[in-house]
Amino acid sequence: MLADGGAVNFVHGAAIGTYIHLVQAEILAATAALSHGRFQPGLHSMPTSDRQAIAKIWLDHFDR
Repeated sequence: MLADGGAVNFVHGAAIGTYIHLVQAEILAATAALSHGRFQPGLHSMPTSDRQAIAKIWLDHFDR
């Protein structure tokens, strides 16, 4: 994890909105998947079902 868990392209004080939580959640989900052996070494994308679950949680929280 770089930049204390933040997005490395925003380390210099750029204004970011709540959407950054989507990026951070996918980073955490990918880290968990790797640590639980869900992926073999290599370049992967998160499964659509995982991304949809993250998006649903984000919408439930921020779409008020």
